Amino acid sequence: MLGGYDMIYISKEECYRDALGFIRSGLISEHEISHLLDFYEENEHYECCQGILEAYEETKREKFHIDYSYDKTAS
Repeated sequence: MLGGYDMIYISKEECYRDALGFIRSGLISEHEISHLLDFYEENEHYECCQGILEAYEETKREKFHIDYSYDKTAS
């Protein structure tokens, strides 16, 4: 039992998919993401934290239409 909660392992991929869905649907705000990260970090679920952060970054790229695949060698 960790932090008063029975915890199970949650993979980075699961956390990524869940967080991406919650963020895209508006069920979780940017402010709430920090609380979610705090919770998983406190319980040492670092892979899950990474998945949440990657989902957050993905939604930021979508929001601002940032294309990181830009080829600087193309003219």
